[in-house]
Amino acid sequence: MSFKIQDRGIRSAYNTAMQDGKISEQEMNAILDKAKDGNLLSAKERADLERILAGSDCNLEPAAKQAMVNYLNGLKACSSGDMEPPPAPRILNSMAFERAADGARFEGNSANPRTTVPNRDPVYIEMQNVELGTSFEIINLSKNPAASFDTKADVAKLDITGRDINNRVASIYLTAERMAELGIQPGDVYQIRAVDPKGNTSVPVTSEFEPNDWVNGRINEAGTFTPGTSFNALDGEAVRKNLLMKSVNDTREPQVLEEKLILVTDDRFDESDKELMQVVNQNWATLKQVAGKDSFKIEDFKTLSENANLPAPLREVLGEIAADPELFSSLESAYTGQKDGIFGAPDVGAVLNFNRSVTLTGLGAMEPRSTVTVQNQRTGQTYNATIGDDRQLRLNVGDLRDGDPLILTPRDNEGVTGKQVELVYSSRCKDGKAPKLTGGLGVRLPGVI
Repeated sequence: MSFKIQDRGIRSAYNTAMQDGKISEQEMNAILDKAKDGNLLSAKERADLERILAGSDCNLEPAAKQAMVNYLNGLKACSSGDMEPPPAPRILNSMAFERAADGARFEGNSANPRTTVPNRDPVYIEMQNVELGTSFEIINLSKNPAASFDTKADVAKLDITGRDINNRVASIYLTAERMAELGIQPGDVYQIRAVDPKGNTSVPVTSEFEPNDWVNGRINEAGTFTPGTSFNALDGEAVRKNLLMKSVNDTREPQVLEEKLILVTDDRFDESDKELMQVVNQNWATLKQVAGKDSFKIEDFKTLSENANLPAPLREVLGEIAADPELFSSLESAYTGQKDGIFGAPDVGAVLNFNRSVTLTGLGAMEPRSTVTVQNQRTGQTYNATIGDDRQLRLNVGDLRDGDPLILTPRDNEGVTGKQVELVYSSRCKDGKAPKLTGGLGVRLPGVI
């Protein structure tokens, strides 16, 4: 290298790229990423980039050179240079409702009828902690529990319709037509993130278009009473407008994406392992006394297996474990699940108390805040889990046997029940799922009465 690169990060990325004598576009992007770290581009970092461009022309692939030129030219143009992500919005209100007719009256703290309006118009979101100039992107996790901001087809852009700059508050009002266009329904759970003018994105936050939880009275429309409220919505530039809102129904059944579900079997220890640990447990006090310690490595087991001061059955067990590093590794991680090479009393107890089990897992298989009930049709046992905002499902469903049919019943945050899903467990099949049963949920009985 005929020139010196001062920034350590840029120098490391450059040296890595030059191992084959040339720099590809991907390697150039890695160099530029090192220059961009810390948000601000220092004078030293900029000088290093210009040295690379001037001094390594013959080693730069055309696409790599263009990437460098584009970046440096972009620095010369007048722009904000913003590389800082906007703050995550804080949801103040997120509501689905029907607007009341002209002339309607709100009656607070009155007995609320239980029925709700089937129509929907519109939804309203109000957020705090909003940076000036940001727009928003949304993914609908009720419409598609596996939706991702990384998948363009899943993402919809939402422009704000109201703002209060001094309080860093913004609102979004969607009409029924816009809701239909985006596939939004009352009760839908979604994630939303802020996007600043330079394309930087915030951490997503999860919320729901509440169809009725905000009700605190009723709307009187010429003698027809409907649960609702009077709400002051932000519209335009720091303007508040009063809305009379009627509650609506959650109209979307929750889904279960079966392809996202996996049945994971934990059968690490069998009866032979428990027999070994029973011998160790019975002689634990003697083992500690002779060894002078209460935790052991595999080398300790080998040495102690030859110690005549220990009972013969214990020496035999220690020798068997010491001769099988895979067995020792399994036993020493029994308590924590982490392999650290140290065996202790908690591991003995974990093996002795171990019961074979199967766990139902899935990421993005169901919408957040929904629940699932799983029934083992062979035993009748039921298990329940709630999906968190991280979209993770992890539910221990007991010691299943091959062929056990599991029926999953989803319910969303508003109590709407979705279609049941059938899983058949098999330890021999991929993801723990066997082909569906003949005569299972796929067969619909027409009835005879």
